Amino acid sequence: MHVKDPADRDRLHVQWATEFTRDPLLRISRLDGSDPEELDARPGTSKILEKLSCKLRVLDFYPHFGFDQATSQPANQSPRRLNPAVRIQLEMDGKVDERWLFSKFPEYKSQKGDPLPFLASIDCASEGKAPRPDFAIVAVGDSKLECWMRNGDRTELRDLKAKTPVQVEGSQYTFQLDEFVPSGQLVEAYQAVEKKGAVTVLCVELVGEDSKGGGARWLEMSKEATVALKAGALTIEFGPRYIPPPSTQPDGHGASTGSPTKPVHP
Repeated sequence: MHVKDPADRDRLHVQWATEFTRDPLLRISRLDGSDPEELDARPGTSKILEKLSCKLRVLDFYPHFGFDQATSQPANQSPRRLNPAVRIQLEMDGKVDERWLFSKFPEYKSQKGDPLPFLASIDCASEGKAPRPDFAIVAVGDSKLECWMRNGDRTELRDLKAKTPVQVEGSQYTFQLDEFVPSGQLVEAYQAVEKKGAVTVLCVELVGEDSKGGGARWLEMSKEATVALKAGALTIEFGPRYIPPPSTQPDGHGASTGSPTKPVHP
């Protein structure tokens, strides 16, 4: 990840460190996405959404939604966010719309349908069944690198230096930074080989002010490449050339119309 300054880093780190503990966020809008509203999905929250001309209530939040085997009714199975779900109630013009929203299944709709014309969803990260360590490498500006680690409820932030091994806490893995390039471009090249399985390639160059980046570009046989131009994307394909068979003459002379000619590589 990359952030432009320490202030952005601080905001992003708070989100990362509290990913599985912060209140889920509820989003609601009209069916076309207009007039969006956001609020924390805490049970008991009630709010008049003026832009949508409706009232919203948050009834329940289940971190681990499931069904009670005895009653076949929705029930929370654990405090861990394995299948987050929120039950909300919408009111407008005397109509009441109650629905479940699932983080893992944002397109879910009940068999009864949604009687009020609103789109609603929740933003709530889901945990894996088994807790596992996690880490992220973050570039702050163009010079500083940090490693963020998370293991269960514990998070750690440390400076990342080149050629210094870093142990990923809670795992058997170690890595190290070899080199940091603030601004770079991936350059690939091909060379002639006699090995089995080698591919046919062609090097082309785009010339003109319209091409972004320009320079040489390698094309593999029968694989499309897309180049960004000011006028739009340009698709280039380097492939075999087919020679169509000659047509049969009316008097019966000339080449026969047999099997198509095999492709001839350029």
